[in-house]
Amino acid sequence: MRQEVPRLADSTLVRITPDTFTVQSDDLFMAGLLLIRAGSKLQRAELLEDAVQQTLNFQSYLFNAENKLYHHAYFTWNNTRSCCHWGRGLGWMMLIYAELLEVLPADHPKRHRLLQNFREISAGLLSVLGVDCRLHQLLDDPTTYYDTSASAM
Repeated sequence: MRQEVPRLADSTLVRITPDTFTVQSDDLFMAGLLLIRAGSKLQRAELLEDAVQQTLNFQSYLFNAENKLYHHAYFTWNNTRSCCHWGRGLGWMMLIYAELLEVLPADHPKRHRLLQNFREISAGLLSVLGVDCRLHQLLDDPTTYYDTSASAM
């Protein structure tokens, strides 16, 4: 993954779509979980560092500071974010933060920033919880169905 998966100039992992690269929230979960667990089990610090950097990079591409939610995707061809704040995508990203914070040492130089991001995202989620504490498929659209997976995450 560290050599074959395409990356942007800043090392962010990207998905190849038919004609461009995109940064998509679900990709952080798929790649990040492998980097975190392999880094921990194999005691390879460079894998954990890559997971940290990916998490911070994805934050910079997908996080909406106004509503504290993640957009589902960032499109490199026109430097825009998708319209949607997808519940499952945000749930997967939150799981990566939880996994990272669990394994990183307390004195890791980027731990504070990761924790700060996690708290900001948590505040965003609180603002879109349904009356019964479930999340909608599109987080900020109460006309979409309640998403059990997103809610569970």
